[in-house]
Amino acid sequence: MNTIQLIRSDLQRLNSKTSVGFMLKRLVTNASFKVTFWFRIGTYLKTSQNILKFLYPIAFVMLIRVQYKTGIVGGIPAKVLNMEGV
Repeated sequence: MNTIQLIRSDLQRLNSKTSVGFMLKRLVTNASFKVTFWFRIGTYLKTSQNILKFLYPIAFVMLIRVQYKTGIVGGIPAKVLNMEGV
């Protein structure tokens, strides 16, 4: 899945609407979506090989800022451990 599809699926988990206007509304009002959005953007920019890579520090600062304000913490990229068999 690409980054846009991941953001849309995150938005769809909150509500069935996935329009740009609804995304902007959730980006302003929903704390968990803010963190998820900046996490997805930051991960994309960190791993991308295109010219937009220079925007990664901005996304990283925005993620840290939102995490500080909301108390929801995660890293770029967060390592997900396989808990199978535990």
